[in-house]
Amino acid sequence: MSIGNTILAAVAALAACSASAQVTWLETSHDFGTFDEGKGKVTTCGCTAGDYPKNAIAPGDTAVISLTYNPFGRPGKFSKNVIVRTSAEPRVVLTISGNVIGAKNTVSALYPYEVGDLKLKNMLVPMGKMAKGTVRTATISAYNAGTDSVNISFDNLPKHITAIAYPDRLGPSDIAGITVYYNSIGQKMWGATDETFGIIASDDSGSRIARGEVNVTATVVEDFTKLSSEDMKKAPQLSISNEAIDLGDIDTSQTKPLKYKLQISNIGTNPLLLHRIYSDNPAVDIDKETATIKKGKNITITVTIRPNEITGKVMNSHITLITNDPLRSMANVRVLGLVMH
Repeated sequence: MSIGNTILAAVAALAACSASAQVTWLETSHDFGTFDEGKGKVTTCGCTAGDYPKNAIAPGDTAVISLTYNPFGRPGKFSKNVIVRTSAEPRVVLTISGNVIGAKNTVSALYPYEVGDLKLKNMLVPMGKMAKGTVRTATISAYNAGTDSVNISFDNLPKHITAIAYPDRLGPSDIAGITVYYNSIGQKMWGATDETFGIIASDDSGSRIARGEVNVTATVVEDFTKLSSEDMKKAPQLSISNEAIDLGDIDTSQTKPLKYKLQISNIGTNPLLLHRIYSDNPAVDIDKETATIKKGKNITITVTIRPNEITGKVMNSHITLITNDPLRSMANVRVLGLVMH
């Protein structure tokens, strides 16, 4: 039997073909051990294919069930179950397992990021928009492409972020799942956040082999799920004097800053909390980061734009306001312009 075809022989002997037939399974599991991805048989019907006898098996005869595993594009350990039903037994589970050493091009395609021999599917964890006080999780898949064991650990984790690798020790061709937990109640910053922590690959002696950085992004907003209808009636309401700042043609040789005024009003009842005001463009500054606006009141914020720091051919940026307005918890003012040549 060649590993290249990865065939499992499950031999059955039937005592009779009647309703009282009995089956003896000589093998219900098979471990193919470790083999190269390139030695496997490539099929077009998924990772597991089966061949079994279609006719009745006479008393005392034997039959062979062959199972073929296709390792193409599937590096790492595998364990697959196949259910067999006969007239003698309603259900028997056959198991095949093994460890596929991934081809270099397969590993590079599936795990393009490197921390030494530890290969990662991604190193950016986007948590998305989440309400303050909620917890969100995401998983990074990791693969040991080396010939020695690799231990996974972490450093410089923010207090509100936890990372756990399971397993945290990988043998050659082993796969781990790294689960990242983000607890937004511990995040003091509102709105868009971008943080990093270290992932360390070390050997069994504890010596560091390599270190990489994982980016975790999230946008934290107010949680309005517990507001009653009465709360909604009394909620603050955000009003902005201009929803866009049109710079027109931008002369990037100009060193004198451009200044614009925006009036922010509360047309609701309860105080309007501006948790955070910020821009996604480093050439844009706002003179206030937070503010509280009472019912019927307003404030003016000054937007400063430095033309000589604008990059690209088009200016298409945002000023973002994170508020406690249930209808506009995250509001944007666009900053537009066309760079002159």
